[in-house]
Amino acid sequence: MNGSYYPNTPPQERYGIATAAFVLGLITFVVSLLWIMAEPFLAPTTDTTEDLSGSMVVRASMLFVIGLTSITALILGLVALRQRSGRARAGIAIGIAMFAPLSTTFSFAASFFR
Repeated sequence: MNGSYYPNTPPQERYGIATAAFVLGLITFVVSLLWIMAEPFLAPTTDTTEDLSGSMVVRASMLFVIGLTSITALILGLVALRQRSGRARAGIAIGIAMFAPLSTTFSFAASFFR
């Protein structure tokens, strides 16, 4: 005997990076959707530059956080895609992670038509 009770069992598959990419992609998706719904309410109520600059800082910070988590989920998904296990999760994570940059790009393009 070689010391194990079941000598012919395959090694356990690991989904660590794929799961991390999937979870991070879902978090990015939810935060991005919440941001899309909350952004119209952040318009300043007065025309002072203090309100405008504070609003712009909040908007820029949220776009940075959403973009950073989206890029991180995309990179983790691409790394997980190279592994043998977890390819389905990695593919789903890549698709979810691409939502934030695409929605931001479309929002930016739509702002020219106002």
